[in-house]
Amino acid sequence: MPGGKFETISRQGVHTLKISKIEISEGDVYEISVGGLEGSCVVTVLEAEKRPVMNWKPKKIEMENGKPETITIPYSVKGGRNKPKAKLLRDGVPVDLEKMKDLVEVIVHDDVVEIKFKDPKKEDAGKWALELSNSGGTALAPFEIGVKDKPKTPKGPLETKNITSKGCDLKWEAPDVDDSSPVQGYIIEMQEGDGKWTKIGETKQTEFKVKNLKEHGQYKFRVKAVNDVGQSEPLTSDTIIAKDPY
Repeated sequence: MPGGKFETISRQGVHTLKISKIEISEGDVYEISVGGLEGSCVVTVLEAEKRPVMNWKPKKIEMENGKPETITIPYSVKGGRNKPKAKLLRDGVPVDLEKMKDLVEVIVHDDVVEIKFKDPKKEDAGKWALELSNSGGTALAPFEIGVKDKPKTPKGPLETKNITSKGCDLKWEAPDVDDSSPVQGYIIEMQEGDGKWTKIGETKQTEFKVKNLKEHGQYKFRVKAVNDVGQSEPLTSDTIIAKDPY
């Protein structure tokens, strides 16, 4: 009967049984008899594919500049037939993964999605999201990326003041501020003549008092900023001679 639960349709010698809004419990052997012809089949009813569900809470993920990082997002799909399709969004706009394959890759496994940032940079910091979709709908997993880096070189010049035969004072300026990885202190190194650079101290200030120099010795000094990622490139002073001013 047209519009009913069961409907037979005959077109060009082909007879079809249409079952509307079938339930999982209605899987069975169905028989049809039309115009003296009979047929039967086993109907198995599977659960309809639901939209993906991601076990994820929005979070900020800290990365280090140039250090590969993988984000793993678990997901599940009830009644799923195939893996869902994945899109990576940045500020709500889909990313062209083919063009960015050297920088980021999205891999959909059976129960997790891996987002591999191969060479994160400071400019990658910001709001991102993974979108999974199938015939049942769409799910979104937002996240924010912060990219830490080594500090910039302290600002110069590296001044050498109050030079005597026994020591001198060093002074410099802090590098530009980076809120994601602030400077924790400074390392001071010294070179005597053409010798090796050796560490002579640490400080949290932008000045340092050098002691125990050799009279008439030639010295250079350099300062490196330090944060939780590493050390900056050094700021180096001019050469001085350790001698009294009179």
